[in-house]
Amino acid sequence: MKKCMRILTVTVSLDPLDGGKPARTIQFCQALKSVGLDVGILSTSKGFDRYKSSIPAGISLTVLPLLSKRFFIPVWFPGQINKLIQEYDVVQLMGHWNVLNVLVWHAALNAGVPLVVCPAGELAMAGRSRLLKLTFQRLIGKRILVSASGYIAIAENEIEDFMANGITANRVMLLPNGIDPSLMVPGDVVDFRKKFQISSGPIVLFVGRLDPVKGPDLLLEAFLEVADLYTEHQLVYVGPDYGALSDLQVRIKGHPAASQVHFIGYLDIKDKATAYAAADLVVVPSRKEAMSLIVVEAGALRKTVLMSDQCGLEKLAHVDAVCLAPATVAGLRLGLEKLLADEALRKRLADRLHAETLSNFTWDKVAIRASEYFLKIYGNSLSHGP
Repeated sequence: MKKCMRILTVTVSLDPLDGGKPARTIQFCQALKSVGLDVGILSTSKGFDRYKSSIPAGISLTVLPLLSKRFFIPVWFPGQINKLIQEYDVVQLMGHWNVLNVLVWHAALNAGVPLVVCPAGELAMAGRSRLLKLTFQRLIGKRILVSASGYIAIAENEIEDFMANGITANRVMLLPNGIDPSLMVPGDVVDFRKKFQISSGPIVLFVGRLDPVKGPDLLLEAFLEVADLYTEHQLVYVGPDYGALSDLQVRIKGHPAASQVHFIGYLDIKDKATAYAAADLVVVPSRKEAMSLIVVEAGALRKTVLMSDQCGLEKLAHVDAVCLAPATVAGLRLGLEKLLADEALRKRLADRLHAETLSNFTWDKVAIRASEYFLKIYGNSLSHGP
């Protein structure tokens, strides 16, 4: 019997509260398994109670406890990681700025197992701890990149991040975030509105971490500037707080449109799908993002998307599938005014985005290309081995 190629994906967190990267990891691994690969995941215990039931059957999961939750420093037994690495043909590092990746990189080098790096948006110097990231990159990050056998970008703008770190574009494989449409099954919209005390008015929806890099404040300011024209519209924020919630709440306190703004926190996949189904417009106002999974999730449910020009999917605007705006209050305000006033435009964009999503961003299509790429990396390691 022919042996299946074995792929280990390493990620510091599978906690669904941490956004798109955990979702990509689990869904990507499930897709690889569906095309015949033997798949394993190495991660940490962060959010284990939240993600343990989401790991598909047949995927081997190794969980390391955390010594430090702030810096994601894992606890491991001597030789544990080395032994695990030797069970696989290719190792994929998901993310970049963490100790677990360093440990696995070192073990893979010693074992002669080829390493593929997929930063999933983390190579860009965005967000918090910039000085710490610069130090990490100079001491070890670039060494990991230079010694890797392969590179995966989730959007074209991430190829530029690789190039900035000395990796030529022809060595980078583009494998975007995908979606399994069968997982996006909404519940009852009326029940959803009752549960979260949202009126029957049209919904403008934000989905994602309440983190400044995701731009929730930009959307709030833009909405407040048009709220007097759209008094029935509701602005709904779905996602966990990553430091921005208190400022958002202070901003709307006492504002005439305060009752139109709702913060409903993290939702599981069914409630999130229902939030999309209830929405008239989905807004992705990110200041910097490699590739927004929110855009393709909305596309799967045939929703209109207004997104900033920093989401890694700008080409969708060229095929009339999304409305693109600068990542500024003024830009988003103009986008809101344009879309909220034109139902026919919203429908046209939603239909086109739905078609683009099903044509280019489903996991079954991504997995076939990924399996071919991993096979190539493995073959190259054999031909250049000792």
